[in-house]
Amino acid sequence: MNGSPLMKGKKKSGVLITINDITLQKQLETIRQDFVANVSHELKTPITSIIGYLEIIQQGNADIDQQNIFIQKVLDHTNRMNSIIDDLLKLSKIESQEEDNTIELNEQRLNPILSGAIDDVQNIAMKRKNIILFKCDDSVMVNGDPQLLREAIINLLENAIKYGKAEKPITISVEKTDLINIHVKNHGEGIPKKYRGRIFQRFYRIDKSRDREAGGTGLGLAIVKHIALVHNGEVRVTPSKDHETCFTFSIPLSDTL
Repeated sequence: MNGSPLMKGKKKSGVLITINDITLQKQLETIRQDFVANVSHELKTPITSIIGYLEIIQQGNADIDQQNIFIQKVLDHTNRMNSIIDDLLKLSKIESQEEDNTIELNEQRLNPILSGAIDDVQNIAMKRKNIILFKCDDSVMVNGDPQLLREAIINLLENAIKYGKAEKPITISVEKTDLINIHVKNHGEGIPKKYRGRIFQRFYRIDKSRDREAGGTGLGLAIVKHIALVHNGEVRVTPSKDHETCFTFSIPLSDTL
């Protein structure tokens, strides 16, 4: 709040008071501080472990077999940090394009995009003996960026594989209403209702220890959310019957349909 006198000739006739609403500025600053704190924590945790393993090796307190185990753990933590940084860069780029409105959305066949995403996660699915069942009419068209759409479906599939039950099928189906709805469904413990609105936030985890064991960065669903937004769509999670969890990625139909 600022004040300045109003003058009429040489006499003060009143006071002009200017009030600036800084609520949004404060909210953005809080978000920035939280983001920096989260990134620092996510990177510091593996760095601390790496330093510990390397110090043990340097001090000569481990035999050859133990050294090999520690070196593998160092590589695992390094790969995790690399994944976090890659996802942060992806998210930053998408958000920047979203703000500048620089993403070109062109008419695309959906089937090849989904097929490509499935191919990219087959190796992970095979390790957990998950079969991916896929159904999409070849005529379905969408307005979108094929690389971003593929990235979104890859993240949803990886999420379904990592947090679903091994040896259970994962299904992708496409439903056409006034939108194109892509459903990715797995069998697992499900997501409690109180967490469903928060899982798309950066670094939010329901079970942090389980997420790290699964190799997640805590950014995958945030990336999916922003890809949906730049396509004028949305992503949501709904419980299904028989301990199934369904993520639905919805985007507008192609203009030609």
